Amino acid sequence: MQREAEQESAVEAALVGWFLEQALEVPRLPVGVLTRAEKPSALQQLVAERARLAAYEAELVLGLAEDSPEAELPPEAARGSWAARVDLPGVSEFLPAELSMVLNCGRGTASHLVVRAFTWRERLPGTFGALAEGVLDEPRAKVLAEVLEHADPQVARRVEAEVLPEAVELSVGKLRKRTQALLAAVDSVGVDERREEAQKTADVRIYPSTREGMATVAVDLPAD
Repeated sequence: MQREAEQESAVEAALVGWFLEQALEVPRLPVGVLTRAEKPSALQQLVAERARLAAYEAELVLGLAEDSPEAELPPEAARGSWAARVDLPGVSEFLPAELSMVLNCGRGTASHLVVRAFTWRERLPGTFGALAEGVLDEPRAKVLAEVLEHADPQVARRVEAEVLPEAVELSVGKLRKRTQALLAAVDSVGVDERREEAQKTADVRIYPSTREGMATVAVDLPAD
């Protein structure tokens, strides 16, 4: 039995290795064979496929996070300056650095990707599911994650239940405003607390001016 299990595991590993070596391509027809009436449909299919790929990317990030426990050190090549970290229970703070190497992007971008994936899974399962099905496009799913990232999970799901059915009918800008308004209505205390916390943690710096008696004040507010 053990030998059979080992052989089965080896076959699975070989199949996974072969699959990962293949180029991931979305089936598509040459533009030249599409009529004027067919091109809009092809574009809509492309938007849906981008959504599904974004959901799959988030699943891969979540899987990598599960494989990166909190006490784990980063790969040697990823060590250095840790400007961008994530504060997620049980997850290594060095995950964004490793992810930035894998995706060849900045650590800030990688950190946002990790947080967004966790927000979709923990706070916005309906959004995550709609994204995976290609029903909700990626830009709108990102807006919901950005607005509800710091909300209590139960509050986030209440807001999601209200706004998700109409999300595809709203522009990205209107969706953001609608979600913000619903969040304020459902959790006004939480919104005020986060605003006060942002003001308390604001980084205020005073720079000397070239003009006598004048100074420049810069205030950096942390992102919501």
